Amino acid sequence: VGVELNQEVKDVIDQLMADSQFAVYSLAAAGDLIRNMYHQSEHLRIIREEGPRIMLLSGGGNDFFEMFPNMLQANPQNDDPSTWIKTNCHVELEVLKKYYVALLTELHTAHPTLDIILHGYDYIIPRPNGPYIGNFMIDKGYMEKAKQKVLIRYIMELFNDALAELATIHAFAGKEHYLRMIGTLEKDNQG
Repeated sequence: VGVELNQEVKDVIDQLMADSQFAVYSLAAAGDLIRNMYHQSEHLRIIREEGPRIMLLSGGGNDFFEMFPNMLQANPQNDDPSTWIKTNCHVELEVLKKYYVALLTELHTAHPTLDIILHGYDYIIPRPNGPYIGNFMIDKGYMEKAKQKVLIRYIMELFNDALAELATIHAFAGKEHYLRMIGTLEKDNQG
């Protein structure tokens, strides 16, 4: 999603696969969407065949950020990032949560003993000419790097809060776990 990388970033599943103490079966596909995961349901067959105790469900970033250009108010005139986004940002988060709830309900119904781990994302760093985030921010009048950082922090907090809320749903209590990943990247992009 237009993340500035000075070195290869390994995601959570890459880290687990590199550790020989874990037996990992990955269905990960770069750019996949939670709504596709739900509709395709490939995971149900694999879980039935492999019988894992834990599933790492990683997603939502692409679903959310494909709508990013339409979420921003043009030419922000104040310092309150909550006013810089349109209502559809919150609508997209609700849609994302509904897909997650449907997917988690399906998983818990078919495999009630399966523990599911969800993880959020760290703050991303928009590239000045990044085709997914950087250009759109500039086009909407977010020219200053400091304002871009504030906006990204605000949006990533909203996104992470939405995922964390899923772990509090009573129907999933004790079988779903959320990992907050803010502050885990090596590059200091927080200030």
